[in-house]
Amino acid sequence: MDVNCKNHPDRQAATQCAGCKEGFCQDCLSTYQGEEYCGPCLKAEVTVATARLAGGGHELARMKKSLIGCSVVLLALVLTPMVLLIYPWFKLGDVGRCRANLKKIHRALVAYAKKNDGWFPAENNDLRPLFTTKCLNDTDAKLFHCPGRKDVFAGTENVKGSLGSGQTFPPGMSYLYQGGLGLPEEEDPPGRIMWDRSPRHHGGKGINVLYSDGTVKFRKGLSRIRLRRIDPEW
Repeated sequence: MDVNCKNHPDRQAATQCAGCKEGFCQDCLSTYQGEEYCGPCLKAEVTVATARLAGGGHELARMKKSLIGCSVVLLALVLTPMVLLIYPWFKLGDVGRCRANLKKIHRALVAYAKKNDGWFPAENNDLRPLFTTKCLNDTDAKLFHCPGRKDVFAGTENVKGSLGSGQTFPPGMSYLYQGGLGLPEEEDPPGRIMWDRSPRHHGGKGINVLYSDGTVKFRKGLSRIRLRRIDPEW
């Protein structure tokens, strides 16, 4: 290259600077990323490259934040429906869940009554007709186990057998059932048809009572209600 060095006029230039394109001798050049640069151009190139790397770091950080944000939103979308389904069940407590069970049983009793001239099953503590008429199925037997009780429910075995003295159907159910009632007339007060056998189900706080019109009321304290005998001619 027949050009003198810009910094040393008495020397012949070895090559051009990749930045300013001026000729420089070998002592005035430095190699950076495969290119030859003079001092000022090398400083400028390093400054630009550093700024680019810093910008890339900021972009990477921004992408990480964005990814974390998307993950949080996705997790919320998955968990929220689950919480909405589960939380009300726990919020009710055993008294509220017991009330919900009784209301479901009442719907089955109404379905049975509509098929039987407005009458509920006639025998005390014997709700086999709800199962034999398919108003309830075997999986519904758990409705007769108060959520406040800790023991295991027996189920619906012996649906066609006879009940002995003191037995109930479903076997071991948590409630007493008053037979011989029907759907209430408009002018008649609703009668009590089911209630907790014992206030111990709810820690001694009281018992839930289901009425023939579907309402459920909680009687506080150590309340107990006795079944009345059914008039066989009724």
